[in-house]
Amino acid sequence: MHDTLQNILSPNLLAIIVSIAIGLVYGLEREVDAALQYRQLTGIRTMPLLAVLGCVITIIAQHTGHYWLLPISMAGMFILSTIIYYTKEKSGSLEIKQEVVLILVFVTGILTGLHLFREAMVLTVLAVAILSFKEQFHYYLDRLNKVELTAFVKFCILFILVFPFIPDATYGPEGIINPNEIAWVVLVVSSLGFIGYMLLKFGKPEKGILLTAILGGLFSSTAVTWVYSARSKEQKPLAYLYACGILLACAVMFVRILFFSYVFSFLLFEQLLSPGIIMIAVLLIAVGMILWRERRQAPTTSISAGSPMELGNALIFGAIYLGIVLMVFYADKFWGTAGLYVSGIISGFSDVNAITINMAKFAEKTQRLEAATFVVILASLSNNMVKLIISLVRGDVRLRKQVGITIALVLFGGILYILMKGF
Repeated sequence: MHDTLQNILSPNLLAIIVSIAIGLVYGLEREVDAALQYRQLTGIRTMPLLAVLGCVITIIAQHTGHYWLLPISMAGMFILSTIIYYTKEKSGSLEIKQEVVLILVFVTGILTGLHLFREAMVLTVLAVAILSFKEQFHYYLDRLNKVELTAFVKFCILFILVFPFIPDATYGPEGIINPNEIAWVVLVVSSLGFIGYMLLKFGKPEKGILLTAILGGLFSSTAVTWVYSARSKEQKPLAYLYACGILLACAVMFVRILFFSYVFSFLLFEQLLSPGIIMIAVLLIAVGMILWRERRQAPTTSISAGSPMELGNALIFGAIYLGIVLMVFYADKFWGTAGLYVSGIISGFSDVNAITINMAKFAEKTQRLEAATFVVILASLSNNMVKLIISLVRGDVRLRKQVGITIALVLFGGILYILMKGF
């Protein structure tokens, strides 16, 4: 469509039209949101005129070669905004949003004059969204505490100030250690943990045990199993719901395995897709059968969201990941494929994310997809075995039966898949 318009209109005329359209979007938003006394300043007429002014000045600067017009015009906008703010300050208003919007619209007009239409449109959409969802932003910000804000700052520091400067180089035996890759893994896992925390906090998990289990599975299905097993003894009539929660968290674990394999190696993802879907289906069918048999409504409950993001835990995971990298390398070097299988089983006792990511990279590097697939499946089975033991030791009789039978089927299916593929 962009090419068609350029064939009909001259580039500069198209830029002017786009700038007016963008100004109208800003103006409409301001007409709805701005206070009555500020609508003449940032209204439906002012905004298009301001955007087209920036566009026209840019076009003139390009055609005449007088590029000094751009910094001069920007300086003029800052001076104008300062005067407007000073005038408002005398009346007791300290809000600077209107002045920032004026500068932003002018800058967007400059972008259209430079024919950066996509950039101008993306900037407009983001700015209007931020302006329009003011109440929603304040609602969520009011519910954040100091710990959560600190966690968000830590996340930003990791993503913006630390991660880009970590060297992308290889070290160690045969160059298997890459600090940038380890940092990326830590960042991905930390992001999932932070997102999961926010879902637990703002997703209203108190509405049900099952929703809480699904969201908690984003952190750790083992942690959900630990908590729910104990609660099944405290609230025996609800044991079947806690059993369903554990099984749903286990299903989320397999979803995480598929997600990490898709991100780091699509080849491994293709191999894991069928067994992953089968295991998820077994767990979900079991949940459906348990709920159908009980025919009761899940009560309101909640699970502690824990900490939003602990940098120490993220670094510990990075150390575990590094240890698994070395373990996989030496297991393959000294014991071949059998060593890889043992490393997968041991890794699954604590976590499946790290071994999944390692095997994804291993599969991409060596093309040994079958071995990598078996290792990930063995890790998932050993992780489920840990959850089975937790349920049997800490859970109520009914929970032990329901979780035990279902996880036993998952273990049997995984072992059968490996035997069928291996032979």
